[in-house]
Amino acid sequence: MSGEGTVISTDLVELAEAIADRVREHPGVVRLDAGRYGDVVSTGSRSRVVGVRVTGVDEPVEVGVVLRLDEPIPVLVRSVRCLVRDVVGEVRVDVVVSDVD
Repeated sequence: MSGEGTVISTDLVELAEAIADRVREHPGVVRLDAGRYGDVVSTGSRSRVVGVRVTGVDEPVEVGVVLRLDEPIPVLVRSVRCLVRDVVGEVRVDVVVSDVD
């Protein structure tokens, strides 16, 4: 899979960008990552957000990250999930750890 995926609305790309901005604030996140197959992306008609897959409002969100191992991975994942829920509310948030630094 190349990560091209379905083109989503501008509102969903803006949501993906807001999620990405929030996740980047976490001190344990080195960077966002598209995942092993490059499919953790949100693609709009004019932009692409790597490391965040949003398919709809109130739908599950997937976030791909490379983590800094300052804390145990489950603790970091839980805190990243909380940051995403600050943006999207109480939807399922899958955090994919692509690598550690």
